[in-house]
Amino acid sequence: MSDAEPTPENADSTNRFKRAILRRLAILYVFFILYVLSIGPMFWRLHGAYYVETDRLSSRILVAFYEPLRYLCKIPFVGNAVDNYVEWWSIRSDS
Repeated sequence: MSDAEPTPENADSTNRFKRAILRRLAILYVFFILYVLSIGPMFWRLHGAYYVETDRLSSRILVAFYEPLRYLCKIPFVGNAVDNYVEWWSIRSDS
């Protein structure tokens, strides 16, 4: 057998490697989705951190945590989708 031919051991390790990569990508995808969805219930706290309690450490941490999402929302489609999602979490008076 030459070195170029796959052996059962190499094929098994390659399959395990591919599964591990796919598993990590799936976990990363889920965390990213949860990160974006977490802005809904945290919107008013984040708003207060930006405009009211700017000197508190917890506010600075919260602002730093959501800063990447703020830049991502500059893409029109993403910004519109996040705005619509945040509206679902906002208290609205229809009177």
